[in-house]
Amino acid sequence: MNCKSFNKMLLEYMENESSGLINHELKEHMECCPECCALYKEKLDVKASFNELFNRPDKNFIPQNNKILSELNPKYYKKSLRSKIAYHLRRNKFTYSTAIAFTALLIFTLPVMKSYMGNSYNTSKLNSGSTANSKNTTTVRDTTNGTIIFKTDIKRKNFDGKLLEIADPKKIAVGYSFGDSQTAYGSYFLKSKGDKTTSEIAKSVWAVAAINGGATVIDADTQNNIETMKTHSGIAIHDGKVVFSDINTTDAVVNLVGFNQEGLLISGIYNTSKINELGIKEGITSPLSFSLIDKGKPTQLESKPISEPRGPRTVIGQKANGAVLMLVINGRNADCIGATLSEVQNILLEFGAYTAVYLSGGTSSSMYYNGEIINNPCAPSGEQKVPSVFMVMP
Repeated sequence: MNCKSFNKMLLEYMENESSGLINHELKEHMECCPECCALYKEKLDVKASFNELFNRPDKNFIPQNNKILSELNPKYYKKSLRSKIAYHLRRNKFTYSTAIAFTALLIFTLPVMKSYMGNSYNTSKLNSGSTANSKNTTTVRDTTNGTIIFKTDIKRKNFDGKLLEIADPKKIAVGYSFGDSQTAYGSYFLKSKGDKTTSEIAKSVWAVAAINGGATVIDADTQNNIETMKTHSGIAIHDGKVVFSDINTTDAVVNLVGFNQEGLLISGIYNTSKINELGIKEGITSPLSFSLIDKGKPTQLESKPISEPRGPRTVIGQKANGAVLMLVINGRNADCIGATLSEVQNILLEFGAYTAVYLSGGTSSSMYYNGEIINNPCAPSGEQKVPSVFMVMP
């Protein structure tokens, strides 16, 4: 080992950080080199001086330190758990204040978010049938005249359509049209021919939206063309009163679709004498109406009075949160042949329907919204006259 290497390793040797072999070489070198040996002793003296300096107690501080300690009250500084927690909170008050403010904001916004999500649409895959296509389904939120409506464009492989979601079910009303009446019966009329279209009925009462409601039947007593042969079929109830009926018995069985005073959608087969007991505020009866969704589950479709496998459809439904769904499917043309009933069920379940009822279809299917018909009626002459509609009032 030379002197240069000795100088580099001397500090480690003095701090006992070098290995045993290095220590042996350093000792042998100091025995042979008086200069390095002298350097080692010099550094030892310097180290000893520093140790004495830093370990020497301050004579002036010791008495003051003892005096201060003797005057302290140990009971005062022996803090309880409560005092320690309070002290911790004071030291970290900014952190805890921020956390409390964030939690309060979260509690305030959660109901709003939940409400919004309740009106948003679940586009997850269903057990069967088609699913939503995010590229072809757009949802628009409208607050026309204070009425919250979500409008969705439906696009599937064989059909398209429109869906409206109305947040407040009490905004729903029945509209109706009367033509020439053949027989007056109490406060309503028998065999009254519809003389207005869905849009005309809606515009006459300043409704925001509307879909066709009741069915029409062919009057075999007339020899005119098929459109003039169509007459009302069933009962129409508006504001709790029967405004039309072609049923002249009190014990007839009818398919009822309507909303009670609380805005709950009620549907099913009832005796006409029992309708008043249901508290229906707005409703219709129709031989073509039947349930599609009951308590969030699809109903069996066997023996339903619909012969067309695919076609235009009109449906009204309600979600568990009370929001009303109005669905109209286009059909009967080359690029849009229409939907099956099971496909309609899947769409309704996709959008959260708890209850849903088929109203009508074919040439009558029509949806009015914000001043115009927004679906594509399949009749060559366009929108057809209908006996009644379900409307959304401002």
